[in-house]
Amino acid sequence: MLRISGLVGALALSTVIIGTASATVLPDQQGATNHTAGLGGEVIQSFTPAQDNIAGVDVLVSGTAALVDDVTLEIFTTLTPIGGGGVSFGGLLVSQTLQDVPRSTTAQFRFAPVAVVPEQLLYMRLFFPKLSIATNFPNDAYSRGTLIDPATGNDLNYDSLFVTYYDDAFSSTVPVPASAVLMAPVFGVLLMARNRHRKSRSGSAAS
Repeated sequence: MLRISGLVGALALSTVIIGTASATVLPDQQGATNHTAGLGGEVIQSFTPAQDNIAGVDVLVSGTAALVDDVTLEIFTTLTPIGGGGVSFGGLLVSQTLQDVPRSTTAQFRFAPVAVVPEQLLYMRLFFPKLSIATNFPNDAYSRGTLIDPATGNDLNYDSLFVTYYDDAFSSTVPVPASAVLMAPVFGVLLMARNRHRKSRSGSAAS
């Protein structure tokens, strides 16, 4: 068993005490801005993130006879049309449901940042049992994705009103703390001194 004590133990402890920057959730992609129509039921919107993570999605909910609705968001990495009709999804990244979202408001999904590949096309699927998502039919204002027909997988060539967000403090790798880098030479000196001490003890024992 490895035992760390004394000065070495104190130095080892100091390397894990580091500060963390506060995260800020910022807009990444924005779809259409003019609300001219709405789609209900299952809605699929493709989009292309510019950043390396996703931390939120806003979608404008259209009004219907219903006052409120539960809205579910899923984000996938792949979409494949199925022969005979329909589509299949793969690589689920996000699944979240907001309850009792009022009509004619923005459904704001927020979640722990999920790593993605920048400039890779992704697919968000939204479920509105009673309400609908605002769209800008017949204009295709968003050039980095489009609404997709759930029945065929074909592009509809117009967009929903949405915004995606990223976390500016997110990192997909675990960085080495700066304090550990600064203390590396000190650990090296201590290790060399320990080895010399062991050699001198073994030499004395042999004599």
